[in-house]
Amino acid sequence: MNAFDDTVREALRAEDDDLLKDFSEPNMLNQALSTLRRGTRWINALGMVFTFVFFGLQIWCAVRFFNATEVQHMIAWATGFLFCALAVAMLKMWFWMQMDKYVVLREIKRLELQVAKLAARDRA
Repeated sequence: MNAFDDTVREALRAEDDDLLKDFSEPNMLNQALSTLRRGTRWINALGMVFTFVFFGLQIWCAVRFFNATEVQHMIAWATGFLFCALAVAMLKMWFWMQMDKYVVLREIKRLELQVAKLAARDRA
């Protein structure tokens, strides 16, 4: 896929250099922060808060598990630990899907820009 991308970039560069100047990919921190700047930022922020809460509960359950003396309590704390670990994993997957959604939207906007430029060039 890289060879194809390079071929497309070279073809576009030959036509219009200013079209590619804003095509740099943001780093991971900017991608994560972009989820907090969009329309659903309050849901994304709430998801981040729940991720930290469940992680804290997971650590607390682990500490309580190792301090438990009865098997029944150990099973209960281990179950809580596993539930919190599963919740953190699911919230992280959801957050990564949100980041991926914005990357796909950025690519679609780039394609729209290229189609608009081609349409304007064909009309001229």
